[in-house]
Amino acid sequence: MSAAGQKQLKIPDGKPSYGDAYPPDFFPELTRTSLIEHLERAKEGETSSTECLALDMEGCEVWYHTTFVPVCDDEGRIEYVIVTSVNITERKQAEEALQSNERAIRELCIITSSIGTHFEDRVRSLLELGCERFNLPIGVITRKEDDQFKLMFVRDKEEGDSRFIEQSMKPICQTYCSFALQTDEPVCFEHAGKSAEWRAHPGYSNLGLEAFLGVKLVVAQEIYGMIYFMNSKPHQQLFTAGDKDFLMLMARWIGEELELNLGQQVLQESNERLRELNIQLSATEEAGRKHLARELHDQFGQTLTLLKFELSELADRVINDGLVPSGSSASDKFLSITALVDSAIQAVRNISSFLRPPILDDFGLIPALEWLVEDIQERTHVRCSVSIDPQLTHLSFSEAQTTTLFRISQELLTNVIRHANASEVKLGFKKESNWFILDVFDSRYPRAHARGP
Repeated sequence: MSAAGQKQLKIPDGKPSYGDAYPPDFFPELTRTSLIEHLERAKEGETSSTECLALDMEGCEVWYHTTFVPVCDDEGRIEYVIVTSVNITERKQAEEALQSNERAIRELCIITSSIGTHFEDRVRSLLELGCERFNLPIGVITRKEDDQFKLMFVRDKEEGDSRFIEQSMKPICQTYCSFALQTDEPVCFEHAGKSAEWRAHPGYSNLGLEAFLGVKLVVAQEIYGMIYFMNSKPHQQLFTAGDKDFLMLMARWIGEELELNLGQQVLQESNERLRELNIQLSATEEAGRKHLARELHDQFGQTLTLLKFELSELADRVINDGLVPSGSSASDKFLSITALVDSAIQAVRNISSFLRPPILDDFGLIPALEWLVEDIQERTHVRCSVSIDPQLTHLSFSEAQTTTLFRISQELLTNVIRHANASEVKLGFKKESNWFILDVFDSRYPRAHARGP
């Protein structure tokens, strides 16, 4: 064996290697078996080559491309075999790194494209992938709040399970992230204890973390926090450019998802505020309807009723006293005025009922629905009926539920009468689980449907 070969395998200088049996002891048993097979083939006159694994004196892997070339004498007989080995460890490591990167990227694509999976579950899977990819047991995502970090997601393989944790705030100055936030590139080191700079950092003295790989998260062009992986033990291999690129891919996806989630949260909050405003507007409108209906019924309606009574009494007195002959034009005028007052009274009742039927407040939802169907049938001459689930007759409805369900029923029936040109309409009201269901059937179209909690 050459001196270069001895150096690669960390064999002490001066150790004899000539005359030893082949293959040497530094090849594992499985590799020795393969080398012996190739040696036997060379003895038969065949040139061959193979890639084989050896272990240096410290137990580290060393890869060789080994070629067996038989050498013949003048008579064509195999005299000896030349065995040459070329160190291909760097190439094998590069191939393994490339394969590892390809596997990790495929897994990353699978995780990030799982649209039906919740964001928290995908982040948890992403941290697990990172722990495996970088061979670091702890993966963390934090959120920056002023001069502190809040731990949002933590994956700790040393504890044996994957979980979502919300923890107390941690000062940024006490973590390695204080340096990582100042650069756009990933920050990494394999053994903080061997670096005077990192050994003096509070992150080392407070947490005792030896290995670290992290980069900041950017959401909507603002620093959101950090994603980083770490270990309390030194990292055995140097972090590669591939490691940093893969971490950047993870950070970019998380940043985009967080931005999307924040946008959805803002939209959801806006919709919630809009819904609350709509409820307030509806309540205000309904209160106005109720007030106006009461005023029409109690004030204007009573005034018209009193006016009708006074007109009738005046007409009777005038006719009975002989001031106006019965059947004269003046007598007929009294009657026509009285009829106009009757029409006004009925109009006031109709308007009052449309605005807010008194039966809704006096007797509740179920009697109001029955009245609504009868009222529409009387006004439109379309056959109307209502079917109510018996279990609903014993329920107590809130004022909001009563108003909403009545208005929906009123709108459904009005639309069907107005647009369907139906000869018969049926209203159904039932409860399924936690939902109230209103159905409208008519003679021309199968079904109109509304449901709500």
